[in-house]
Amino acid sequence: MNTSKLDATYKRFRWQIILATFLTYTVMYISRKAFAAAAPLLMEDLGMTVVQFGAALLFITSFTGYLNLALAWLLTASIRAPFLVLFLS
Repeated sequence: MNTSKLDATYKRFRWQIILATFLTYTVMYISRKAFAAAAPLLMEDLGMTVVQFGAALLFITSFTGYLNLALAWLLTASIRAPFLVLFLS
């Protein structure tokens, strides 16, 4: 691959990453603001206090984080397998 084609490919990927990062941040910002506005209504509908609602959110986000880590661990098992065989033997 010649350098001009490589530079063009790199520049295109760089802009795609910048755009994806910007769009992701924008969506996350808007969703957080919408959730903050909806939280009082959710608490009222569910009959929860602020502390109960916070505890439920803590549980949900912690469980989601745990599942993400477990999924990453499972998806990279084939990469770690040779290391684990050497380490455990």
